[in-house]
Amino acid sequence: RAEDPLSWWQFEGEPDAARALLDTRGDGAFIITMAPESPAAYRLSYRFRGKTYDELIVRTLERKMFEQGFQLMNLNTKTFVNLHTLVAYFSERPQAPLLCALRVTIDPPRQEPPALAQRALRTASNFMSTNA
Repeated sequence: RAEDPLSWWQFEGEPDAARALLDTRGDGAFIITMAPESPAAYRLSYRFRGKTYDELIVRTLERKMFEQGFQLMNLNTKTFVNLHTLVAYFSERPQAPLLCALRVTIDPPRQEPPALAQRALRTASNFMSTNA
């Protein structure tokens, strides 16, 4: 039976409830939510071989060592200008640290919700200023 399309853009509601949407999905199905463990981060949850795996996505500010954008916490050598380019990169083929390629069934809007972007940027700025 074919799966219903699923938008990976899951910022409304509770992150753990959104994560439960993956329970019946096949390999490569994924969502991105706000990370409950960090107000300045996102959580990429994806399915592989019947299990759901999580990767933290952090937002970087432009500094001497980093470009502004998004990075997987476990792959801080590659920065993406937005979440769409991160998803496109990991949708092409299986690439570490992910165990499989991401599978896009519905492409969400090309723009972050303004409140979400402002919240993440404000939190990241506060974090950077206290840890500089």
